[in-house]
Amino acid sequence: IAHGPVIAGVIGATKPQYDIWGSTVNLASRMDSTGVSGRIQVPEATRRILSEWGFVLELRGEIFIKGVSECQGNVRTYFIRTTRSKRASVAAERNQGGRTGGRMTLAGVVHVLIQARHKEKMREANGNFGLTPRKLQC
Repeated sequence: IAHGPVIAGVIGATKPQYDIWGSTVNLASRMDSTGVSGRIQVPEATRRILSEWGFVLELRGEIFIKGVSECQGNVRTYFIRTTRSKRASVAAERNQGGRTGGRMTLAGVVHVLIQARHKEKMREANGNFGLTPRKLQC
């Protein structure tokens, strides 16, 4: 998983298809292709958001990510553990009516990222109050 801005659109004249592009899509794809079967791998920026929501992550280390590492160096990656902190479990139970039984699901992780992005947009609308500046990409 990776999060960030994307470009979306429809391509194809004879068989139109909806698709998304951008460095976020490429990074997410590389998280999948360089990952470990059965584990969810995320970059540092995504780890920060997930840890704020109580997810427990373990450092995998810095790895070479084609298309990113050439410009920015190796990418520090993390694995999401199958257990969450008590704070995240309580929030998940409250938000989902107890349907997860305390288990972490991919849908639950994506839901947290969407909620975090929504909060970020609200802060941007209020003059970037509380946001940290983003690093420039090369």
